[in-house]
Amino acid sequence: MTIDNKNLNLVETFLQKVSASPDFPFLNVYGEKGIEKQVTFAEMHLRVKTLANFYNKMKFGNPIAIFMRQEVDFLCSMLAAWATGRTCVIMNSLWNEDVVKTLSERLSFVDCVYNELQPTSAFANLKLHNLGEVDNDLSAPAITGSNPPAISLINHSSGSTGVPKSMPFRMERYCLGPDYGMGRETMNYVTALLLANSFALTTYAWVSSIYSECGKMLLPKKNLVQCDSEAELISWNTYYALKNGAERLVLTPNLLLLTLQRLPSDDITFPFCKYVVVGGEPTPRALFPLTKKHIPSARVYPQYGSTETGLISFSAADMNKEDDSAEIVYIPGANVKKLMLVDENNVPVEEKPGNEGFPCVYSDVLSEPYVGDDPLTIKARNEVFVTVNGIPAVLFSDLAVWTQVGDKMGIVIKGRVGRRVKINGVYYDLGYFDDLASGIDGVEKAMSFLRNGCLYLCFTSSENASESYVVQELNRRLGNIAFFSLALKLDKLPYNSNAKVDMKRLEAILNEHLLKEEEKLPTVPSSDIVASSLSKIVSKVLALPQLEGKDFGFRTYGLDSIRAVLVGKLLEKECGVNVPAPLLLDGKASPTQVSQSLSYQVPLSDFVDEQLKNRCLPKLLIPQKICLAENYTLVTGANGFFGRRLLEHLLEDKQNVVCVLRNSPNLASRIKEIEHMASDFKTSVIVWAGDVTQVRLGLTEKQYDWVSKNVRHVVHSAAGVHWTKGYEELYQSNVEATIHVLNLCSSGPKKLTFISGGGQEYLANVTTINPGTTSGYALSKHVAEECCRAASKAGIPVCVYRPGLIVDEGGLITDRDFFWRFLQSCINSKQWPIKDGHPLTFHIVTTKELSDDVMHKLPDTEFSLFNAYHSVNGDELRTICERVSQKKIINVPLEDWLHFVKASITKSGTIHPLFPLQDILESTLLYGEMVSAQPNSVKDSALPTTLISIQKTVEQLLSREDL
Repeated sequence: MTIDNKNLNLVETFLQKVSASPDFPFLNVYGEKGIEKQVTFAEMHLRVKTLANFYNKMKFGNPIAIFMRQEVDFLCSMLAAWATGRTCVIMNSLWNEDVVKTLSERLSFVDCVYNELQPTSAFANLKLHNLGEVDNDLSAPAITGSNPPAISLINHSSGSTGVPKSMPFRMERYCLGPDYGMGRETMNYVTALLLANSFALTTYAWVSSIYSECGKMLLPKKNLVQCDSEAELISWNTYYALKNGAERLVLTPNLLLLTLQRLPSDDITFPFCKYVVVGGEPTPRALFPLTKKHIPSARVYPQYGSTETGLISFSAADMNKEDDSAEIVYIPGANVKKLMLVDENNVPVEEKPGNEGFPCVYSDVLSEPYVGDDPLTIKARNEVFVTVNGIPAVLFSDLAVWTQVGDKMGIVIKGRVGRRVKINGVYYDLGYFDDLASGIDGVEKAMSFLRNGCLYLCFTSSENASESYVVQELNRRLGNIAFFSLALKLDKLPYNSNAKVDMKRLEAILNEHLLKEEEKLPTVPSSDIVASSLSKIVSKVLALPQLEGKDFGFRTYGLDSIRAVLVGKLLEKECGVNVPAPLLLDGKASPTQVSQSLSYQVPLSDFVDEQLKNRCLPKLLIPQKICLAENYTLVTGANGFFGRRLLEHLLEDKQNVVCVLRNSPNLASRIKEIEHMASDFKTSVIVWAGDVTQVRLGLTEKQYDWVSKNVRHVVHSAAGVHWTKGYEELYQSNVEATIHVLNLCSSGPKKLTFISGGGQEYLANVTTINPGTTSGYALSKHVAEECCRAASKAGIPVCVYRPGLIVDEGGLITDRDFFWRFLQSCINSKQWPIKDGHPLTFHIVTTKELSDDVMHKLPDTEFSLFNAYHSVNGDELRTICERVSQKKIINVPLEDWLHFVKASITKSGTIHPLFPLQDILESTLLYGEMVSAQPNSVKDSALPTTLISIQKTVEQLLSREDL
C-alpha cells in the first residue's frame, strides 16, 4: 500500500487508505489468547461516517469532549469530529465536577461522547452521548477532509493544584505524522495502542501508524483484565499486546519496567517486538538490561520532550548496547527547529560541552499557549511559553548539560529542579506542596524536591518545628502517610544574585545530606537471613545498589505498593518467607524491623481494646431521641455485589429508599440504572453521591440533615474488600466508615443492619495475632463489629450479619470472588480438596435469602449477631461441578491439593484463577468465615434454592471464554 500523504491532513490520509486498501485490517482487538476481532479501513470508514452524521445533529462548530480508553471508537470519534470541522477535547476520569464545569465553560463545549468507559458523576453538567448505542448507518453521507478545524485537539496537563491547563494543537502541527522525530521505517510496525499516561505518546503511536504504508494497531478488548490501578491495567494490556505480536511499543519507561518486572514467568521473551519507544518521564537504567532479557530483538529508544512540544522532541541513540552505565544523550529530532539551553533569566548559554542550562525549544509541533484567564494558568503560560532572542519557544523545567556525540550536539538531563514532576504517571506541582508545607505551624519557607522517585522537603523554621513533625503533618494534609519521605530543616535557604532561591544549590545540599545519611545507615546483621535478603532485594528493585546490606527505611527510598508485591514474591522465592505487602509498606519498615515484626505477637483482646479506646469510641456520638418524619431505609454499598441486589429487592418491596453511592467512573450510568429500576417497580428512590469514609457520609449539610430526620433503618454494606491489604490500609473504609454510619444512627436513634464477614471465625480461634501479617480485612471487620456492640449498649439497635459466601440466585459472578476462582480451579484440575477424609463445609447464602432477612428482620433493642448462611457439604458442590462440567472430579487431601495448585500457579502465572489469592488460600479453606475444615454435622442443611443457585453459578463459569 503506497500512500502519497504529502500535504494531506489526517482525515484525507485516512480516506486515501480507505480507497486504496479497504480490506486492510488496521485495528486488531486482542484478548488473552489471541486476536479476537479485526476492523478494516472500510469498516472504520463506515463507523466514521456514522459518527460524523451523528455529530452533525449537534450544535454546529462546538468542540466535542471525548471520554474513552483504547477502543475502536476512540480513533473513529476523533476522525469523525475532524471530518465535521469540530475540535476534540480529551477528558480525564480523575476530574471532579468543578473542574469539568470550568473546562466546559473555558472551551465552550457541552457534548461529551463515550462508549466502553462510563463517565463519572463529575460529567453530570454535560450532554452525554453513548456511542455504543449509535448503530452503524449504511446510508450515512460521505465525508471529506477538506474542512478540518483550525484547532484539531485540546489536551490537558495536570490538575493537581487546580484546573488543568488546556493546550490547543493546530491541525497542521498535531498531524505531522511522517516525522515525529523518529524513523519512518518504524511506522510500518504492528503498534500497541495502550493509552499510556502520556496522551502525547498515544498520539505518536496511532498518528504515525495512520501515515504509514502498512502499519497496524493492536487494541485490548474491553475488560481484558480487572485492576485497581490504571498503571497496573496498562501494564497487563502491554503484556498481552507483546504476547499477541506487538512489534512496536510506545509508552512511559516505568510502565514498561512494571510490565517486565511482573511477568508470569522470569524466562518469558517476546521475539516479535522490534522497537521500543519510552518517554514522558526519566528513563531508569534498570530498564535496559531487563528489556534486553525479555525483548531481545528490540531497539530501545528513550525519548525526551513535553506535551507542549508534541512530546517526542529528542531521541537518544539505541540503548540496546553492552554499556548500560553510559549517560543517555538526547539528540534533537527533525521537528526541532531550534534548541537552546538558557539560564534562569532565559538568556542562552554557550553551546559548549559541559555548559548547563534549561532546555528551550522551538518546534514544528508546538501547542498553542494555555487557554484560560485564571491566575494559575496565566502564571504557567508565562513560565512555559517564552520568547528568546525573538523566537517563540517552550521552556522545560529540567536542568540539562550540552554534550557532544560525534559531530552532533545533544543534551544530558541532570534532573528536574522546576516545580512540575511526574510520580507514578501523575503530574504534581511542587509549588503546591511548598505552599501546603509553608502553612504548617512553625514553618517559614519550604521547598520540595523529587529524587529517585521520592519526595523530600527542605524548610526553615522560626520556631522549634521538628523534621519528624513537619513531614508527618504534611503527609496528613495530603491524605497519605508516606507521600513525603523526609523533611530537612535548614538554618536558611540559599539565594542567588537575583534574590531567588538557588534551586541547584538547594538540591545539592539535599543530595549531600542524603548521601551522608546513607553512609550512617547501620549494616544489616549477616546472621539475620531475612533482613539480609530484604536489603539486597529491595535495593535491587529500587535500583539503588549502594543500599545493599544497609538497614534503610523502605518508604524513605521510594518503595510503593506495586514494588512491595514484587519484593514479597522475590523474598519468598529466595528464602521461603512470606512477607505481606502491608508489612513492607509500613512507615517504619526496614530490613531488620520487618524481620523482627514477623515474630511479633500481641493478644487479640489487647489489640481490639486499644483500637476501641484510642481510635473508635471517642468518635461515637451519644444517641439522641428525635421524632423521625418519614420511614426511609438508607443503603450504603449499593454498587457492591450484594448491595445491588438488596436495593432491587427493597424497591420491589415498595420500600422508600435512599442510596449513598461512592464516586466511581460509572456513577452517572449507575444512578440512571437505579432510577429506571425504581420506575419499573413503580416506586421512588433518592440517590446521592457520597463517601461513607467521610464525616456526614460525604453528603452536603442539607442532605445529611434530611437523612437524619427521615431515615429509620440503615443497611450498611459498603466495605473495602481486599484480601492482601493490612489493617491500617483498610481502617478508614471499614472501621472509620462504620463509625460515621453509627453516628448517623445516633439521631432517632435509627436501627442499623451491618453486613459484616471476612474471617471473624478464624479470629475467634486465636488468642494472639501479628497485626502486620494477620488479615487486615478480618481485623478491620472485627473491630467494626465491636464498635457496633459498644453503640448498641448506648442505645442504638444493631443487627450484624456474617453472610459467608454470597451467591446470586441467577448465577451471576464477579471476578474478584474467592468462590468462583476456587470452583474454576477445581474443575480445571479435576481435583477436589478434603481434610482428614472429610469434605469441607461451605457457608453459602443467596442474595435473595440474605435480602429477605435484612428487610424483614429489623434490629431490636438488643445487639444481635447472625451467622447468615447455610452449611453446604463439599460433596454436594463437587457433585454439582461434575454434573455441569461432565468431568470426573476426584477427592484429594487438602495438603496435596494446595501443593498442586501452587505448582500450577508457578507454571501458569497470572492467568491462574487463584493467582491473586495464593497467599491466603490455605487459611481461607481451613479457618475462614466462608469455608470450614470441620465436618458438617447438619445433614442437607442447604435449601434446594441455594443448590440451584450454585448450579447456575457453575454454569455461568463454564460459559466464560477463559475457563
